[in-house]
Amino acid sequence: MRSEGLRGLQAKSFKPSTTDSNHKKRISPRIFDNVEVTTTRPNEVWVSDITYVPTKQGWVYLFMVLDVFTRKITGHTLSENMGAENLRISFLNSLRNSKTVVKDVIFHSDQGAQYCETEFRKLLKLTSTVQSMSRRGNCYDNAYAESFFHSMKAELNVKVFETKKNAKKEIEEYIEWYNAERLHSSLDYMSPVEYEEYITMVA
Repeated sequence: MRSEGLRGLQAKSFKPSTTDSNHKKRISPRIFDNVEVTTTRPNEVWVSDITYVPTKQGWVYLFMVLDVFTRKITGHTLSENMGAENLRISFLNSLRNSKTVVKDVIFHSDQGAQYCETEFRKLLKLTSTVQSMSRRGNCYDNAYAESFFHSMKAELNVKVFETKKNAKKEIEEYIEWYNAERLHSSLDYMSPVEYEEYITMVA
């Protein structure tokens, strides 16, 4: 093939899309501006996103909710599908895990179909949660979520896990470590859990 100037065709690597914004469901306005708005307490703004993790057995999807003020992952779900029920579970886990009253929280995400689902929106309304969505195709509008995913994938330092079970185990352990031990300069070099306890104590 080389002598004849021929080259074999190489299949492009497949990457799943976690954000399906090509739908006709209602889009919520962008209420939270991560550049102009500064949070002052826990449970003021939660951001959420979905990412995929490759394994030799297929994909694992991480749904997560992060408190902007404490940087804590307040709720998450690991699943082998991208169904909206995983988002509802993550949101409910955030409510259960909160150490302070959750009232009128702003819930910010992209325009993915899961966030526009009727049942999820009913859940937000039931809990007096205000929905906010990024501008279409603008990842910077959800920078806190994107930053967490970037840190997680870099610090796990694994491109492809051997098994789905192993991926779930390591991600669970990472989130536990991230919340309890990972220091943040923006939190006066405390971990999210330490900062949350500190703020709760001095409030």
